[in-house]
Amino acid sequence: MRPRQPTPLDDYLFDLRGYLVLENAVEPELLDALNQAFDAFPPLKRGEWWGNAQRCDYTDDTGFELHNCVEGSHKSNFPHPLAGDYARGDRMDDLVGAIPVYLKKGDALLFVDGLMHGGSSRTNPEGERRVVIYRYGVSWGATRYGYQYSQALLDRLTPERRKILQPVPPNRPPSA
Repeated sequence: MRPRQPTPLDDYLFDLRGYLVLENAVEPELLDALNQAFDAFPPLKRGEWWGNAQRCDYTDDTGFELHNCVEGSHKSNFPHPLAGDYARGDRMDDLVGAIPVYLKKGDALLFVDGLMHGGSSRTNPEGERRVVIYRYGVSWGATRYGYQYSQALLDRLTPERRKILQPVPPNRPPSA
């Protein structure tokens, strides 16, 4: 599989819609490695740390959510008038205005974090949904909950890029 450069049409559609589906963006070897790493996580309780990662499920229905390893808009000035209980963790299945985006194994979804976004109910009868979220942006879009980046990552960054990733003090796991 060869990486594909974005075309002028890709740039236009991303700007227009706020998202772009990148088919086959993740190589099978990397998918296998990510799945092996996920399978190696111990069965953590909510809020429990494992190394530099913390289990932080939004609701009982969302399943095992591990934050800081490899819901709504962060931009909107108005709450969704018909969201009802969505703010308490309900799914986006019937939310007026939601646009479902379907991906296949290996696809990636690139979107502007200012879009209202979230997960809908799984429709596949077997397996589980596995998602890796990479955030990279300006200081107002800092790591969620103040998690700390690994020293190995920070060591690879220029001072300018480090300021983008680390604008707030880190939230460190308790020492052993």
